[in-house]
Amino acid sequence: MNFSRTFPVTTWFWKRLTSRPARLIYLGVLIIVIISPFALRVEAMLFERRVYKVMSALSSLRIGVTPKAEVLSRMAGFKVNGRSRGNARCEADECLSIELSSPKLSDWLLRKAGWSGHYNLYSVLSWWGFRYRRFTAYVDLTSGKVSELGYGLNLSTSRVSDSFGLWVGVSSKGNFVDLNLAADVDESPNYQVGHYFNRCHDLCMNVDFTRDASPELLRHAFGLKLRCIWSIAGCRTSNQLLPEAEQDRLEIRRAAFERMIGPNQCPDSILPRRARDTADILLVEVKKASTKIIVPDYLHGRRYRVASFRLLRILKGKAGRPLDKLAVTLDTGSTLYTGPWWDSEQVVVHNSAIDLLNPGQQFLLFSGTGKDIFEPCAAVPATDSAIQTIERALGKGRP
Repeated sequence: MNFSRTFPVTTWFWKRLTSRPARLIYLGVLIIVIISPFALRVEAMLFERRVYKVMSALSSLRIGVTPKAEVLSRMAGFKVNGRSRGNARCEADECLSIELSSPKLSDWLLRKAGWSGHYNLYSVLSWWGFRYRRFTAYVDLTSGKVSELGYGLNLSTSRVSDSFGLWVGVSSKGNFVDLNLAADVDESPNYQVGHYFNRCHDLCMNVDFTRDASPELLRHAFGLKLRCIWSIAGCRTSNQLLPEAEQDRLEIRRAAFERMIGPNQCPDSILPRRARDTADILLVEVKKASTKIIVPDYLHGRRYRVASFRLLRILKGKAGRPLDKLAVTLDTGSTLYTGPWWDSEQVVVHNSAIDLLNPGQQFLLFSGTGKDIFEPCAAVPATDSAIQTIERALGKGRP
């Protein structure tokens, strides 16, 4: 039996389905559906490998120690961009940076889908493997040595509603003067982890460290986990990228809170950091203090007593703050930071200073956000050990 004569229509379809143009179409579909997602994920893996190589070099540098020649040696194989002092965003003698990014096609497709309102298409493209990635590492040099360093990583997610995308920023700092009385910075004076505001809270993370941060904490700050960039689901939260740093943040907050509610709210161990970051430190004595507890309409309604102090000595800074009729709150707001000041959490705890408001009692006063004493450990008992700790930290006392 002749099949083509018996089933002419079927034979005609079969010839069309097996023709050369049809095979080319099949090949194109195969490339689009199977090979292109595979190729995009291979490219993401290569991006991951390059980032890890830069991170390995960056984490080995030491502030104030590593010379420029060694920096360039460790960054060999990458295009290093350089700027000098006076150019945009360069306040050091020289600023070096490395940038790695995703293919321009991925950026273009995601922007077009997002801006045109095709949100389902945006998600499909992301699942397919078209994802935005941008990594920047920087090293600033002063007097021929590393003075600052850090990196930033920006990734797209599968949700176009995540307009910020994922963002992680890690950078060195000289101090934490902007958070000079924060309880968690007292607890961890050389390493801080935070999130940013509102919808970006789960998507954005910042890590700041000083040159005195421990090697273990630095490993956490530079311990990016990037497997999610080539996974099917993609990266969804900043905690996926720096999970150990997130655990550090939670541990620092827990330890700070337990100290604030514990029997030794303001130990000597927090004083070296205060000496470094606080503008003014005054040794004062209580002249008089009221016994009446006032409940005001301000200071968040917290109860307080009024006290006046006599200046005995200036340990740091200047004596510009008022010392008469200060409000000393019975309960104090301990600020636990999850990022910048506008995203902080206020935890109300007992203010240990109010228990010692007796004439003749000596205190160390630290400059804060106002003249009154309502921040945690803004006033601590001026014991001999406390004064000696401050003086040693300032380089004025015996070692």
